[in-house]
Amino acid sequence: ATEISFELKTPQNIRLDVLDLSGRVVRTLVNGETTRGKHSIIWDGKDKTGNDMPSGIYLYRLNTGTRNITRKMTLVR
Repeated sequence: ATEISFELKTPQNIRLDVLDLSGRVVRTLVNGETTRGKHSIIWDGKDKTGNDMPSGIYLYRLNTGTRNITRKMTLVR
């Protein structure tokens, strides 16, 4: 599993996606209203159909409507 941490200064409608290196959405972890404050979301390494993804480099993209943040992360099995 991989942990994704972020902080919101105000409640916002956000979308948090995990992508492969080709930019395809592997899984959407959050899609909706999220409270202000610090958040830690765990990606269990599964795709949207529940299949285990292989070890490797993935991206996560956090979209708040006003900001788009994309970062790399490593999944190790």
